[in-house]
Amino acid sequence: MNELDHDDLRYSGQQGETASISISLEPINTVQLVSYTVHSQQRSLTPGRPIQFQLGPENPTVLQLNLDSVPPNGKFTVVLRTVDNEANHECVHVWQRHGLVITKDFRFFL
Repeated sequence: MNELDHDDLRYSGQQGETASISISLEPINTVQLVSYTVHSQQRSLTPGRPIQFQLGPENPTVLQLNLDSVPPNGKFTVVLRTVDNEANHECVHVWQRHGLVITKDFRFFL
């Protein structure tokens, strides 16, 4: 997989390639409430477990993340692996929640 645009959350990969995303939250006593939609299926994410899915057949494959926390001041670190054109093969995004749920759309082009 390759990063096309960091700020616009655009990536390229091969059909069937596995995308793996991990999410961590600070501060430690903050409760993570994360849901995501991929392949038109919405799911809740268990803290500490990665999101994994195969790219395609739709082009682009869209992953929508909804990042929420209690209290509403969590700082989310989202790491996408394995990105060939990034240091350590990881693409890292950090978002701070300020009262509203954070929604981010990652797009994976074939």
